[in-house]
Parts: sequence; structure tokens; C-alpha cells
Amino acid sequence: MSLLADNEIIDKFNSGEEKAFRWLYDEHFVLLRYYGLKYLDNVEEVDDIVQEVFINIWGKRGIFHSMAAFKSYMFLSVRNQCLNRIRHQKVISKNQLSLIEEESEESILEKLVKLDVFDQLMEAFKKLPPSAKQVYWLSINGLSHNEISEKLNISVNTIKTHKNRANAFLKSELKDLFSLILGII
Repeated sequence: MSLLADNEIIDKFNSGEEKAFRWLYDEHFVLLRYYGLKYLDNVEEVDDIVQEVFINIWGKRGIFHSMAAFKSYMFLSVRNQCLNRIRHQKVISKNQLSLIEEESEESILEKLVKLDVFDQLMEAFKKLPPSAKQVYWLSINGLSHNEISEKLNISVNTIKTHKNRANAFLKSELKDLFSLILGII
């Protein structure tokens, strides 16, 4: 989803639109569950935590200025709730303890940035025409222009054209990515 659409969803959520809330819930629930399972090994307990976080987020609508701020808040909330559960249960394994001590808020933000960057790259890549996508993919995987030419039975100039067009398209599609990264940092 583009940055503009993300910000529109956040604006609708902030104004109390339930459809936007439902979309955000559906879009992020599984990822938050997976993230919570890094701390707790009980799926039902993690699901409860994620639902509690979303209830809390609904009460805080209006404070999120971007999708990045929303995601940061979600991940930090799930993390903190999981840590609270661990403390209350007093059942801390050595692996969970080392994870808790090592992971800082910075590493959470780094993971968010990587996740968003990867998502946006994949969305942009999916929009490439099939021939350009195929050439670009082979190039990324280390094949030279000549090797791609032989494999696809097209000229080197056609390969260069596909790559140049793909580069221009990706540059255009990902122009907001730098802004997103700066916003998160």
C-alpha cells in the first residue's frame, strides 16, 4: 500500500472510522501475533495481548500522525504487554530473558523499517511488466547481460532497456520510501 493510502487510512482511523480500524486490525494482527510469539509461547495468550493492544489503540485514536507512528506504537505495546505477562507469571526461560535484555527499542524500529522497506519494494516489483520483472530478477540474481540474453533469447540492448525502464519505474514508485525511513528514525 502506498504511503499516501497509509496516511489516508490513519486519518480515517484518527477520525473514528470503524472500517479503517478493522482494516488496520486485519492487516496487522498476524504480524503482531508472530512478534508476540517471540516472547511468549502461548498463541491464545498472545492473541489476547494483541486484542488488548488494539482496544487500547482505539482509545488513543487521534494521536497517530503516520502509519509509521501507528506501527511503532503497536509493536512497542505488544512487546511491553508480553514483558508484563512474563514478569507476572515469573516463568522466564533463559532464552526469553536474553531476548528481553538484548532487544532495545532501536532494534524494534530497525525491524519495522526493514519490514516496510521490503513490503514497498515487493509491491513496486510486482507492478513491473513481466518481461522487465524477469530481466530484473535474473540481474539481481547475478546473471550478466550476456547470460540473460542467452537465457531469454533477447538482445543485450533489450535487456538494458528493460533494466533502465525498471529502474526508472522503481525509483518513481519508491520516492516516498526515504521519507518513511526518516519519519521512523
